[in-house]
Amino acid sequence: MSESVTALRSRISSLRDAALTLFGMAQDSYNLGTQEKQWNPWSPPQAIWNILPEDTQKLADGLRSEFRSTMVRITSALRDSPLIGEADLRDLRRHAKVIDAALRFCEFHQWNIEVLHDEGTVLGVSPPGQSESNLDSVQKAQELFTESYRAVTEMMDYWSPLYPGISPVLSESRSPGIRSYRQNTAFLMMWINPELPELSDVRDTVEEVFKEFGIKATRADEIEHEGMITERIIQEIATSEFLLADLSGERPSVYYEVGYAHAIGKRVILFKKKGTKLHFDLAAYNCPEYENLGDLRMKLRKRLAALMNKPDAGSLPDTPPKAFQE
Repeated sequence: MSESVTALRSRISSLRDAALTLFGMAQDSYNLGTQEKQWNPWSPPQAIWNILPEDTQKLADGLRSEFRSTMVRITSALRDSPLIGEADLRDLRRHAKVIDAALRFCEFHQWNIEVLHDEGTVLGVSPPGQSESNLDSVQKAQELFTESYRAVTEMMDYWSPLYPGISPVLSESRSPGIRSYRQNTAFLMMWINPELPELSDVRDTVEEVFKEFGIKATRADEIEHEGMITERIIQEIATSEFLLADLSGERPSVYYEVGYAHAIGKRVILFKKKGTKLHFDLAAYNCPEYENLGDLRMKLRKRLAALMNKPDAGSLPDTPPKAFQE
């Protein structure tokens, strides 16, 4: 997870540098064009895209494609952040379109539904929509790009295994020595009952899927707690790279563990068996249902593939990494 964050941050930063280079090239082309041509002061401004050399246009198109791909990955990852809501995701999608338009030297416009009325009489409704308009200033395109780029990177601050300023205080006060996380590890938070073998089947299925991605998943098979959280579980929650909670059974202990994880800024992958009631504490979070073990396996594979920016498990090798064959 941390590698994914670092890789995407590095990727979008590199794309920003390339975009700034593009804006510099476009400004040079625009300046050259205005010098070589006698401009009619009464004519409309020339669209920047139309005066760019073909190689510069190809560079811009390539950057747009790279940005779109990167923004899809960022949006997919941020969707599971406990601090990102639907309004934030809508803003993220809008910023992606602003960036795309700016790299074509256009300005992206979006408007909501509008009720048309005259002195209290409703005349009709104007539907929502979006459009783009050509810009005649390279500086304006760069400003639009920079503003949305900054907004995207600020949203990415909500996507981190341990949020700065929160987790160190909690970790050191509740469990001394916890300061970082262990790569390629996952901790499973779920109902534990030796008399229900189907729960072991769920655990085995989840561990197998994590193993396909090179991640060792474990579950704390110990007496359930209803109040004080155990030191071992604190350690696992604070240091595991991935956290998964199965809310099936509506166990207070599992809700308590998820609450602690959220309190220290950790993201939790949530699942529940079909028909399980989702308590109001987590009603705002994405918690897919699964009908059976096969359905759980498929959905977890897709989630991990998206989080880690790896191929879906269907294209992963059947042989697990060497570290897990021993």
